[in-house]
Amino acid sequence: MLARLVALAFVLAPALAGAQDARLAEDVVHHVMSPFCPGKVLAECPSAQAAEWRVDVHRWAAEGVGEATIRARLQARVPGFDLDRHREPEALDGVPVGAFALASLVLLGAARRFVRRRPTSPSTPDDPQDPYDERLDQELARLAD
Repeated sequence: MLARLVALAFVLAPALAGAQDARLAEDVVHHVMSPFCPGKVLAECPSAQAAEWRVDVHRWAAEGVGEATIRARLQARVPGFDLDRHREPEALDGVPVGAFALASLVLLGAARRFVRRRPTSPSTPDDPQDPYDERLDQELARLAD
């Protein structure tokens, strides 16, 4: 029984190592920007040069080359190009939150002005205590002159 498990381990070990190599290669091609297709990673770039690079990455991973070395080899091919994947900011990132905040501030300010201008107690049109009536009378008198 033990001999069969050891034999099975020897049979499966290369397959498991191959799966790890494939995962490493896929990780690299999905996170390295393509110098051949602006704004795309190697995995998304349809150019022939990007295809060659993908083949090289898979070959190097199968040979046991580590991720840092693979990236260094690719970077050596294009020294002035940034291969690191950077998330491009969306044109409207944060707009819904910003618009809501701005609208809330505007409405709050308008509500405060409205509350300050309203009389604290209801009044009748002939109540001389009403500041609005006094102001209206002053304006009418000014216009009549």
